[in-house]
Amino acid sequence: MKANDVMVMLKTAKSRGRLRNLTPLSPQACNITRWTSTFDTLPHYRELHPLLIQRKTGFDRSFKAKLFSAIELDTIDHLLASLTNFLER
Repeated sequence: MKANDVMVMLKTAKSRGRLRNLTPLSPQACNITRWTSTFDTLPHYRELHPLLIQRKTGFDRSFKAKLFSAIELDTIDHLLASLTNFLER
């Protein structure tokens, strides 16, 4: 999953240092055997995404190329809304 791949890349020492300069949030990778773990990772990714796409973050182009596009983020928002609705029933 793309969000998990980004979270795993953010767990390296250099990436954590760069991320720490931007936010107190830390990367949260999902447990592949549980779908709820993926569900929990996506909102966390949504919080980090605006910080990661900034120009002066210290992350290189190859890292930024792995981030979600605006269309993918819109799809994630709809998916999270649907799943939240499903879980509340």
